[in-house]
Amino acid sequence: MFGLYTGFVLGYMVEDTYINFEASFSKRRKNIFAKNTAKYDGVGKKVLRFIIGLVSLLAIYLIFKYLESMINVFEYIKYTIVVFWGVAGAPALFKLFKLA
Repeated sequence: MFGLYTGFVLGYMVEDTYINFEASFSKRRKNIFAKNTAKYDGVGKKVLRFIIGLVSLLAIYLIFKYLESMINVFEYIKYTIVVFWGVAGAPALFKLFKLA
């Protein structure tokens, strides 16, 4: 449980200092029936971010789960890295692929 907290704190510090990822959020309600859809194309990026984030997080978790059975990796380290990736690594990946 302490690995979750450590990963979150370290990830938050790195994300806030170096990455500065901002999820775009509009308070305005979007018209799905509008003829001009050019200004409403952000949904595709959000779906792609969700899929990439979920798949990469699952991959890292499964790699560490597999390594834990082969090599005695402590759960603390595994959860620290997994949460760190979720908080700082995935947003850095989104900025790298220009999905932010």
